[in-house]
Amino acid sequence: MSNETIQNGTYEIIQQRLTQQKNELAKRITLLDEERKKIFGGIDYNLIANERLSTEQSCKIRDIISIGSICLVGHQTHLGLKTEVDITDVFSMYTFSENRFEPLALSWLEDQNFIDEFKNLHKYYRNTTFTKFFISGNYLYFVFQLSSSATDIKAFKWLLKEDGIVFIDARSAAEVKFPNQFEFQWTKATREMQRKGEHPHVSLADKVFVEAIGGDITIKIEDNTKTGKGIYSEDVKHKDQTLDDSEINFFDYQNLIVFKIKPYQEEERFFIYNHKEKKVARVDSLQYSGILLPENQGLIYPNGYALQTGEIKTLETDNRPIYFYKKIVGINVENFLFVFYNQESNEYMLIPYNIIKQSIETPIHCNGFTLFEDGKMCYFKSNEETKHHLVQIWQTPFTKDVVVDNQNKDNIIYKVGNKDLVRLMAECQELQVFLNKKDSYNGLYNEIVKHTTTILDSYYFLSETGVFKINEPLQEIRNIAHTAINEFEKVQEIKKKTAAALEEIKEKFEVKTNELSYQNYTSLQQYIVSLSEIRSLRGEMISAKDLQYVDVKLIDAWEDELSILSDRLANDCVIFLLAPEALAPYQQIIDSVSSEISTLLKTIQTPLF
Repeated sequence: MSNETIQNGTYEIIQQRLTQQKNELAKRITLLDEERKKIFGGIDYNLIANERLSTEQSCKIRDIISIGSICLVGHQTHLGLKTEVDITDVFSMYTFSENRFEPLALSWLEDQNFIDEFKNLHKYYRNTTFTKFFISGNYLYFVFQLSSSATDIKAFKWLLKEDGIVFIDARSAAEVKFPNQFEFQWTKATREMQRKGEHPHVSLADKVFVEAIGGDITIKIEDNTKTGKGIYSEDVKHKDQTLDDSEINFFDYQNLIVFKIKPYQEEERFFIYNHKEKKVARVDSLQYSGILLPENQGLIYPNGYALQTGEIKTLETDNRPIYFYKKIVGINVENFLFVFYNQESNEYMLIPYNIIKQSIETPIHCNGFTLFEDGKMCYFKSNEETKHHLVQIWQTPFTKDVVVDNQNKDNIIYKVGNKDLVRLMAECQELQVFLNKKDSYNGLYNEIVKHTTTILDSYYFLSETGVFKINEPLQEIRNIAHTAINEFEKVQEIKKKTAAALEEIKEKFEVKTNELSYQNYTSLQQYIVSLSEIRSLRGEMISAKDLQYVDVKLIDAWEDELSILSDRLANDCVIFLLAPEALAPYQQIIDSVSSEISTLLKTIQTPLF
């Protein structure tokens, strides 16, 4: 085996070693997670039952709230010819036990001040409808919509107590509001960020370059004003606008650049760009909200999420005004529930997120939902007007308490605590994502070294047998990645040379096939030259297959096409030779040479002086 072959295989050997240690790390993390759940408990999402909740009248369920085991349900009832609305037409009360809803008298709402305010509301606003329950701190609000406008509301305020609720007032609509919809600050692009040139653009943190001129929005990954091409583009209405006519705002968030562009006299368009993966996605739901994921893992929005590690996921949903409602954090600090609210349809969208897996479960769309202390979640999925309403009951990780196995107090896992273990596994999962990426990811091995170093420096217990000595595969991964950095540069140089050689052959191939498509053959010499050039080019292709990291299938395709052209040209040549006049030019040359020979003097006849 030659030294060149050994050198060329070094990088592949490094990748194989990295894969082995990646698998070893995954195995040990799985074992650690199993032991962690034995001590601190672990609950997954699980459908328990489909139950029916019955109301006295046919109605549409709007929302549900639980306080302990008692549930309040709000609904919209078609009253027909009834002139006065009672609280029983809008509210009902149940006790939830053994996955069943048992009706109760509306004793919690028997407050005369509330009843008077309730009747006055329906007296003066005949089209009012109950929309939702809203909790802020220790207060519960009954929210009614007074007209077709979703912001035209009235709210009844109650104080939450362990054994019930106490009516406060009916003048608290201003307190019912969404939280901050953006957990970051937009930065407005200024003239100082503009790059002048033949094709000018705006630099966003020197990571991505954008403009809305020349008839389209263009997003580039290179600070190159000599070209107007980029990785993404879409049309704008006003083709002649300048760089100053569009409004651009952005948020620089580690590997992510979140930005919005407002072309001249148009609506804003929203995008997310991952600097490491060099890919961009349009995400219009960012016009409503953008919430940071825990541990700086990325960003979540009403129809998807974007991770620092590269994944940008957008769910197929209608582009409707859906706003961030609240975030529910599991006591295990592993699970999160992001709740969004559709203000037009008064529906909820629940997006569960796990920081270890760094993924979301299937979003839940519902009319109303509530969580109980034992982690059970009930929600309505139908907007049908009926007396018997389908409720799905799920077990979730969002319990009030965690049952810890205190018999394992001497166990290192118990001593470390669930929170640090979850953070460790989340960081290891992020490292696994990088280990699964192709080396086209910008600075991949540097990222791996950085992540492994951070993990090894952050957790003192990694060498303990009780946590399966996770430090061992981590240290190996770091060492291998260090080696890979140097070898990767060599490989990149080889790939660069191979790409240049392939590009040269491609250019010759395209020129030759283009020539053959229109060339008119009138002589045998033309056939001979073309066949010779094809044979020479095929020889170059055969030699190119020996280049490392070359696309052999692409060369085979080119060679097959040349082979077909060569066979066709050879057949045409044979047909040409069958014509009587095919060799006439050669006969003329022979006659001309013979004529010249006859006039030549013999050497003995040549005068000496």
